[in-house]
Amino acid sequence: MVLGWFDTRAVVAFAEEAARDIREALPPAEAPKRVRGDKRARRLERVIAKAQRFAADNKLNAYKKAKLLNRLRWSLSEAGYPDEFIDDITSLLL
Repeated sequence: MVLGWFDTRAVVAFAEEAARDIREALPPAEAPKRVRGDKRARRLERVIAKAQRFAADNKLNAYKKAKLLNRLRWSLSEAGYPDEFIDDITSLLL
């Protein structure tokens, strides 16, 4: 039971999938500096809804949430998204 608390395989896989979906919906070259208030950000609604379903289906403790957001943050950073964009996405998904 305690070991399940630290099992983040599903969380890491979802973070990679979410980063891939974000790259497809809004490539780094088209990404606005800020997500909120930008019309292009509407393309991300599907990703946000998918994240909400994932959180509802999987019990995410504090460690798993941190792992998810950290992996997503690094994936988007490596893809070349601006830091402000990454901050907005992670706060929306949180």
